[in-house]
Amino acid sequence: MTVPGADERARAEVLRACSEVVANAGLHSEIRGLFGLEGFSPADHTEVFTLELLPDACIYLSPGAQLGGEPAERIGGFLAAAGLEPIREATSLANQLVMLADLIDQLLKAPAGSQEASALEKVLAALLFEHVLPWVPPYVTATTRLEPRLSAWAGATVGTLAELAGWLGLASWEITPSVLEGRGAAAEGASDLVAMAASPYLCGTFLTKRVLFERAYEVGLAPRIGSRKFMIASLLEQSPTAAAAVLREEAEFQAERWAELASAFGVPLASWADSAAAFSASLA
Repeated sequence: MTVPGADERARAEVLRACSEVVANAGLHSEIRGLFGLEGFSPADHTEVFTLELLPDACIYLSPGAQLGGEPAERIGGFLAAAGLEPIREATSLANQLVMLADLIDQLLKAPAGSQEASALEKVLAALLFEHVLPWVPPYVTATTRLEPRLSAWAGATVGTLAELAGWLGLASWEITPSVLEGRGAAAEGASDLVAMAASPYLCGTFLTKRVLFERAYEVGLAPRIGSRKFMIASLLEQSPTAAAAVLREEAEFQAERWAELASAFGVPLASWADSAAAFSASLA
């Protein structure tokens, strides 16, 4: 790693700006202009970040796709072990981006080559590799399927994280983030197709209601309005073969997207690509 400087300071500010897009439905005009979100209304914000893709690690890093649980416990334990102040909702995307930015700022203030700088670098690398990269790049990329106007924001978020990972040398790490270690076994042990398809952690795929509607109509199915589990179950009731094709093709599509991201992020994104590919193969 090189000595931190102007590039890292700029990255910290970009991360803070990106966090604002997630945290606030009523975006400041400067943030809107920065990411080309002039027409992105509070209603649009609610649809993406509240109704479809809740920006919280717990949803994407646990089999049940529910808030709380092991991901929250892991990051709470990490903050305590690192000597950092506990943060409410530390699994939220907005807070994780701010945590990264704050650590970059602290690292910039530490004397170059000091023990303090070395310790902060290790904490920053661990936070990024163990708690952010396992879900944020695929999550942010998935939001653009719902709202193409988020593309500039998504590009800035993913691009800045990729630069930060490259600066810290994380792409070459061959270990698996602990939160993803049991993913393959959990997916293999899942017996309920509906629950598996509704869990991004298990299937490696972000199946939003909009994606389900679009894919279903392509094969002549009529999805029923409800939760994602309800919609998936209704499609399988109408035609198990056609519904399986819908899930398989979407998983194949997303596996390719995650494989592309793996070139910048390494193992965490390879895990998503492998998971989506395995889910697709199971439906063949």
